[in-house]
Amino acid sequence: MGLMRVGRRFRVIAFLATVGVIVTGSFASGALAQTATSSPSSSVGRTFTIGVLEDLNSINPFRALSATEYEFLNLNYDLAVQFSDKDLTPTAGLVTKWEHSPDGLTWTYTIRTGATWQDGQPLTASDVAFTYDFIVKNKISAFSNYFPFTQSVTAPNDTTVVWKTSKPTMAPEFPPWVYILPEHIWGGFSKTEAKNYERIPVVGSGPFQLIEWKKGQFWKFRYNSHYWKGTPYVHTVIFRKFDNAEAMVQALKKGEIDFADQIPADLVPDAARPARHHGQRPCPHGVRPDELQYGAERPASADL
Repeated sequence: MGLMRVGRRFRVIAFLATVGVIVTGSFASGALAQTATSSPSSSVGRTFTIGVLEDLNSINPFRALSATEYEFLNLNYDLAVQFSDKDLTPTAGLVTKWEHSPDGLTWTYTIRTGATWQDGQPLTASDVAFTYDFIVKNKISAFSNYFPFTQSVTAPNDTTVVWKTSKPTMAPEFPPWVYILPEHIWGGFSKTEAKNYERIPVVGSGPFQLIEWKKGQFWKFRYNSHYWKGTPYVHTVIFRKFDNAEAMVQALKKGEIDFADQIPADLVPDAARPARHHGQRPCPHGVRPDELQYGAERPASADL
């Protein structure tokens, strides 16, 4: 089920990585494998604005359904084990190493040291174990299939998660598409409380933090200067909601937004046509000219 979520839900994230807005880019964390060279101060003042036609319905990880919601989650949170941007195979994330016992009934995760939540609290194995255990014990239907035969998920120390099953399974190595939650915030919730929790700013461990949402208008992210993969290259990412594609295309041509998602096929030629006084510039990283257009001052993209 996780791989099926890659598609359109992460085209925006892939584009951000392509033009250097975020530091790195696996499908799971929204990041390309590069080393961050910018300091927190180098991101100040830089804003990247994305035009969308679909609003957020919820900012709760347990209630996400739409592509837009998964794009938000992908910026704000991390998976434990991530997907390689090259071939979607499991790759290190918050979990740096995984191994199983000879009988295949016990898996051990080694958790990255030094990662923090966006409120400054340390991220430890307890957070990973709590997230997985909460889903298993409360039978959260949308995610339970990621944990077949699971008997327990525990954290014997800050850097180790132990996942025990009643039958051998490769589930721990096939990344569960579950965003890791901070136990110090979610730990006291019942199932009902957890599924209804929506508070801004949203505390995760991803490269950006949702700090504002005006339904039907926009939602705004601030960069995470302590992100474990490195500091993002922009300070602010804004998703701007449009009522129709025509208005979004006009905003793109005028340079009011930097990227337009889901432009209908019949409007692509118009989106690709530069507005008056806007000239084309070479497209970076091999992106086709019909996918990416540059204005006089800022990049704009028509998503196909």
